[in-house]
Amino acid sequence: KAKFTVPLILLSATILAVAACAAIYNAVEYNISTYSRQKWDENEEFRFYMIDDLEDKYELIGKTKEETIDILGEPMNISEYGGREVFEYYIGSDGLDSFVYVINYENGSAVSAGVTQN
Repeated sequence: KAKFTVPLILLSATILAVAACAAIYNAVEYNISTYSRQKWDENEEFRFYMIDDLEDKYELIGKTKEETIDILGEPMNISEYGGREVFEYYIGSDGLDSFVYVINYENGSAVSAGVTQN
């Protein structure tokens, strides 16, 4: 019986450690990837992870510029391209490139939105 006790204890400890790490990872991932205006404002580098939840919670297409600003705040850049007004929001970096969430407006309403890499 003593032969099986040590491996069984090690196996149990390993399984427990993996489960604890998975639980911590899920809690952190949930916290980072869940959109809220406060987290968006306070965590520019983690915005990239919030995009899916943001798009699930808010249908940005069709929103006016004012409605978008109510949801996301002021964009870091506003430009015009091909007759469209463009809002750009910095959403993070991978160390080499930065990522921007771009929203295009025609006639005052959002017609497209997506992530671009700079």
